Amino acid sequence: VLAGFVVGVTVASIWRMSRRTGFIARRFSMAAVTFGIAGLAAVIAFMVPNRYLSAATFRVSEGNVGQVGDLTDEVFSRTSLSTIVNDPRLRLYKDQLKTMPLEDVIQMMKQHLAVRQYGRFFTVSFEYPDRYDAQQTVSQIVGRFLDAGRALQPTAAVSAPPIPEVLDILDTASLPKSPTKPNRYLIAWAGCVSGLILAGLIAMVRRRWKPEPDFPVDAIQE
Repeated sequence: VLAGFVVGVTVASIWRMSRRTGFIARRFSMAAVTFGIAGLAAVIAFMVPNRYLSAATFRVSEGNVGQVGDLTDEVFSRTSLSTIVNDPRLRLYKDQLKTMPLEDVIQMMKQHLAVRQYGRFFTVSFEYPDRYDAQQTVSQIVGRFLDAGRALQPTAAVSAPPIPEVLDILDTASLPKSPTKPNRYLIAWAGCVSGLILAGLIAMVRRRWKPEPDFPVDAIQE
C-alpha cells in the first residue's frame, strides 16, 4: 500500500508540474506509466509475504457427528498445538517466538487454523508463509484427529467384528501450488488511488489559500 501510495502522489505531482511548466502530454504519460509500473512491481516483489493454504477432508461415521466439536477442542488445545509449534522439524513461527510468549504464538496459530463442517464431512485447513510447513502441519493435525477419534471407539471383543473408524480421511493434506494471499494488485492499486486522492486534496487546499494565476507571470510583465 505504501509503494502504491507514493506512486499515486508522484503521478499527481507530475501532472501538477506538467500544467505549470508546459510538459507535453506524451512525456507526462510516459512518466506516469513508468512510475505506476515501478510501484506495482515494488509491491509485488517486496511488500507482503505469500501465504499458502493446506487442507485435508474427513468423513465422520454415523452417530459421531456431534463429537466433531469435542475432537476439535482436544486437537486445538494448548498442549496439542504447543507440541506442533515446538516440533524441530517444522519450527513454526520461529521469528515470532523470539519476541513473543508461547501463549501468544498459539493464539496466532489458531487464527490461521480453520475447521468447516458440512454434515458428516469436515475440512481442516492451515495457512502459513511456507507451503511445505503448511502441509506438514495439517498432516500432524490429521494424525491427532485420528488418535482422538480412536479414543471414542468402544473396546470390541476378540471374536467380534471390527468396529468402523470414527473418522475416515477422504483427502490428505494438500500441497499448495500458489499462494492464497495477498492480492498484491489490489493492494497496489488501492495505494495508488489513495495517493492520487490525497494529492488532489492537497492541491485543492493550496489553491484555496494561495490561488495561482491562469496565465504566466511573464505575460503580465510584458
